[in-house]
Amino acid sequence: MLRIAVSTAFAVALSACAAAPRAPASAKNPADPAAGITAPVYDSAFVGYQPYREPALADWRALNEEVGTVGGHAGIFRGAGQAGRAKQEPAAAGGKPPTAPAHH
Repeated sequence: MLRIAVSTAFAVALSACAAAPRAPASAKNPADPAAGITAPVYDSAFVGYQPYREPALADWRALNEEVGTVGGHAGIFRGAGQAGRAKQEPAAAGGKPPTAPAHH
């Protein structure tokens, strides 16, 4: 009895999947030469394209001064100069090193 019910359910599901899709009644017959066609629409890939422009140059002395205030190029990893970032705690007595901040 169960085998018949499962077989019937499988046959119904299979027939539902195999049913051919039908075009809506309002669709035009593609074989009819009198049926009009819709003109294709072309959208360029360059719509809104802006050519590259060199950024304004900053004063190199001011930039060097800023790097010096954060402790060099690696100073940003220590949290210097970054508002809202907690500084790392020194290693605990157990010898466990502090965890690095997540950058990604």
